[in-house]
Amino acid sequence: MRVFILVASLCLAAAACTKPDADRIGQDTKAAGQDVAAAAKDVGNDPAAKQAGVEIKDAGHDAAVAIRHDAAVADAKIKQTARTTDADLRKTDAEARKAAQDARDRATDHQNN
Repeated sequence: MRVFILVASLCLAAAACTKPDADRIGQDTKAAGQDVAAAAKDVGNDPAAKQAGVEIKDAGHDAAVAIRHDAAVADAKIKQTARTTDADLRKTDAEARKAAQDARDRATDHQNN
Protein backbone atom coordinates (compact mmCIF):
# COMPACT_ATOMS: atom_id res chain seq x y z
CA MET A 1 0.00 0.00 0.00
CA ARG A 2 2.86 2.38 0.81
CA VAL A 3 4.42 1.65 -2.55
CA PHE A 4 1.19 2.58 -4.29
CA ILE A 5 0.97 5.83 -2.35
CA LEU A 6 4.61 6.59 -3.15
CA VAL A 7 4.11 5.93 -6.85
CA ALA A 8 0.86 7.91 -6.94
CA SER A 9 2.45 10.89 -5.20
CA LEU A 10 5.43 10.75 -7.53
CA CYS A 11 3.09 10.70 -10.53
CA LEU A 12 1.18 13.70 -9.21
CA ALA A 13 4.39 15.54 -8.54
CA ALA A 14 5.64 14.71 -12.05
CA ALA A 15 2.50 16.19 -13.57
CA ALA A 16 3.19 19.53 -11.89
CA CYS A 17 6.96 19.69 -12.60
CA THR A 18 9.29 20.79 -15.34
CA LYS A 19 10.83 18.32 -17.81
CA PRO A 20 14.08 17.83 -15.81
CA ASP A 21 12.08 17.36 -12.61
CA ALA A 22 9.75 14.91 -14.35
CA ASP A 23 12.75 12.92 -15.65
CA ARG A 24 14.25 12.76 -12.16
CA ILE A 25 10.90 11.69 -10.68
CA GLY A 26 10.54 9.04 -13.39
CA GLN A 27 13.98 7.69 -12.55
CA ASP A 28 13.15 7.72 -8.84
CA THR A 29 9.91 5.85 -9.53
CA LYS A 30 11.73 3.26 -11.60
CA ALA A 31 14.34 2.84 -8.86
CA ALA A 32 11.60 2.46 -6.24
CA GLY A 33 9.94 -0.22 -8.36
CA GLN A 34 13.23 -2.06 -8.71
CA ASP A 35 13.77 -1.83 -4.94
CA VAL A 36 10.32 -3.27 -4.31
CA ALA A 37 10.96 -6.11 -6.79
CA ALA A 38 14.30 -6.89 -5.14
CA ALA A 39 12.73 -6.86 -1.68
CA ALA A 40 9.97 -9.20 -2.85
CA LYS A 41 12.57 -11.54 -4.33
CA ASP A 42 14.53 -11.45 -1.06
CA VAL A 43 11.41 -12.37 0.90
CA GLY A 44 10.69 -15.20 -1.52
CA ASN A 45 14.20 -16.57 -1.08
CA ASP A 46 14.32 -16.06 2.70
CA PRO A 47 14.67 -19.44 4.46
CA ALA A 48 12.45 -18.24 7.31
CA ALA A 49 9.69 -17.34 4.84
CA LYS A 50 10.05 -20.71 3.12
CA GLN A 51 9.94 -22.48 6.50
CA ALA A 52 6.83 -20.52 7.45
CA GLY A 53 5.22 -21.66 4.20
CA VAL A 54 6.09 -25.28 4.96
CA GLU A 55 4.70 -24.96 8.47
CA ILE A 56 1.47 -23.41 7.20
CA LYS A 57 1.11 -26.22 4.67
CA ASP A 58 1.75 -28.85 7.36
CA ALA A 59 -0.72 -27.21 9.73
CA GLY A 60 -3.37 -27.20 7.00
CA HIS A 61 -2.73 -30.87 6.31
CA ASP A 62 -2.92 -31.74 10.01
CA ALA A 63 -6.18 -29.81 10.34
CA ALA A 64 -7.65 -31.64 7.35
CA VAL A 65 -6.67 -35.02 8.79
CA ALA A 66 -8.20 -34.11 12.15
CA ILE A 67 -11.41 -32.92 10.53
CA ARG A 68 -11.73 -36.10 8.45
CA HIS A 69 -11.14 -38.20 11.58
CA ASP A 70 -13.70 -36.26 13.62
CA ALA A 71 -16.21 -36.52 10.77
CA ALA A 72 -15.72 -40.30 10.60
CA VAL A 73 -16.19 -40.61 14.36
CA ALA A 74 -19.34 -38.47 14.24
CA ASP A 75 -20.68 -40.52 11.32
CA ALA A 76 -20.12 -43.78 13.21
CA LYS A 77 -21.85 -42.38 16.31
CA ILE A 78 -24.81 -41.14 14.27
CA LYS A 79 -25.20 -44.52 12.57
CA GLN A 80 -24.99 -46.35 15.91
CA THR A 81 -27.58 -44.00 17.41
CA ALA A 82 -29.85 -44.58 14.41
CA ARG A 83 -29.54 -48.36 14.79
CA THR A 84 -30.26 -48.16 18.52
CA THR A 85 -33.21 -45.84 17.98
CA ASP A 86 -34.61 -48.10 15.27
CA ALA A 87 -34.32 -51.14 17.54
CA ASP A 88 -35.95 -49.25 20.42
CA LEU A 89 -38.81 -48.13 18.17
CA ARG A 90 -39.38 -51.66 16.90
CA LYS A 91 -39.44 -52.97 20.48
CA THR A 92 -41.86 -50.24 21.58
CA ASP A 93 -44.07 -50.92 18.55
CA ALA A 94 -44.17 -54.64 19.32
CA GLU A 95 -45.03 -53.93 22.97
CA ALA A 96 -47.79 -51.50 21.98
CA ARG A 97 -49.27 -53.98 19.51
CA LYS A 98 -49.19 -56.73 22.17
CA ALA A 99 -50.84 -54.44 24.73
CA ALA A 100 -53.55 -53.51 22.22
CA GLN A 101 -54.16 -57.15 21.38
CA ASP A 102 -54.32 -58.04 25.08
CA ALA A 103 -56.86 -55.25 25.63
CA ARG A 104 -58.99 -56.51 22.71
CA ASP A 105 -58.80 -60.06 24.05
CA ARG A 106 -59.87 -58.94 27.53
CA ALA A 107 -62.73 -56.93 26.03
CA THR A 108 -63.88 -59.93 24.01
CA ASP A 109 -63.64 -62.20 27.05
CA HIS A 110 -65.57 -59.68 29.13
CA GLN A 111 -68.34 -59.47 26.50
CA ASN A 112 -68.60 -63.25 26.30
CA ASN A 113 -69.00 -63.63 30.05
